[in-house]
Amino acid sequence: MKKQGLAAADLSRLLGGSRNLGAMILRGERRLTLNHVRTLSRRFSVSADLFLS
Repeated sequence: MKKQGLAAADLSRLLGGSRNLGAMILRGERRLTLNHVRTLSRRFSVSADLFLS
């Protein structure tokens, strides 16, 4: 995310959740859903496995 210049709020928008979702995921308070993993995998052009390990 840093390399792309994205913040927690950008992550929230990307995942289509509440304004706090990105920050909660980054702090470990929420886990990524399968839909989140798919979205992130497409956005960053990486394997979904990266987010599942």
